[in-house]
Amino acid sequence: TLDSSSIDSAIQSVDVNTKSVVLSPVEGNVTFNLSVNGGSWFNNPSWSNVTYTPAPAPTDDSLYTVVKTFNFSQSSGYSGEWQETVPDDKIYYYKIEETEPGNGYSLKTYINNDGVTSGILYAVNQKDQESGSVKVTKTFSGIEASQIPSDFKITASWTDAEHTSQTRELMIIGDSPVNVTREGSGLSYTWTISDLPVGTEVTFTESGYNKSGYSVTTTAKSNTDATAQYNATEATAVSATTATTAELTNTYMQDTGDLELTKKIAGQGADPDKEFLFTISLSAPSGTTLADEYTFKKGGETAIGITYIKSAENNKATITGIKLKGDEKFTIEGLPAGTKYIIAES
Repeated sequence: TLDSSSIDSAIQSVDVNTKSVVLSPVEGNVTFNLSVNGGSWFNNPSWSNVTYTPAPAPTDDSLYTVVKTFNFSQSSGYSGEWQETVPDDKIYYYKIEETEPGNGYSLKTYINNDGVTSGILYAVNQKDQESGSVKVTKTFSGIEASQIPSDFKITASWTDAEHTSQTRELMIIGDSPVNVTREGSGLSYTWTISDLPVGTEVTFTESGYNKSGYSVTTTAKSNTDATAQYNATEATAVSATTATTAELTNTYMQDTGDLELTKKIAGQGADPDKEFLFTISLSAPSGTTLADEYTFKKGGETAIGITYIKSAENNKATITGIKLKGDEKFTIEGLPAGTKYIIAES
């Protein structure tokens, strides 16, 4: 880009009657145009105390006269210099106009309307930025879709072309942010962030993934990594015309414990061979469900004759057919930690 500050900062000490400009573009053909307008350029002939009186810039392109064309075919390290001696009571207007900026570059035009008459004009071309995109996939396992933590989210962050920090919050429900699309359902989701300059590195950081009653293993894989990183909650992807992908995976393992019931008898004449019948009712902790089956043991061996009936909501169950003699033990293995129970003897 070209602006007047580039000119002002590069004013050089030259003879008042010599007006010179050095052009230093990156690539392409640059035409240097010149116009002379009446008016006082210096109101003090001493260079150490230079001031100038700007006049309105020409509004008609016909006032500019083409005096020199520079052709720059290299990407850097080349410049073209032009110099002209004119009366010091005139104001020069400079215009740089690119006619063939090169494939993938945009045309730029700069008009010096500040009356600056000496210095360096930079025709700096930035290559037209290709637009790319990135993706992040999220996979949950070990839980049901209804058990995904409600405050789970992924924060995407990057620095844009204007060197401004950008963030987007990616959620599995609700509307997606600008330039973001979401696909998927259940336990697998994919978000795509579009309209990013190619080469933009986007960092994806997940939060709110912990769940009461469960331990969780997090893995993250950046698009530049050959393997996933364990116990990691952050991955990156670098935008490209074909979207690159970062991957985040959470594997949940329910915290479990065993429930043990021991029958005790006491008193004179107690019959050690008498069997007592028990029913156990189970209620899972909030946000968890009971399994389709559990291991039941009696005296260290697999218990037989046991009936396990689970509710339609999968959060309650009844266990019947439990028969114990004095000092016998019945065990249910692998119940969710925090499961409530009621034991009834009949």
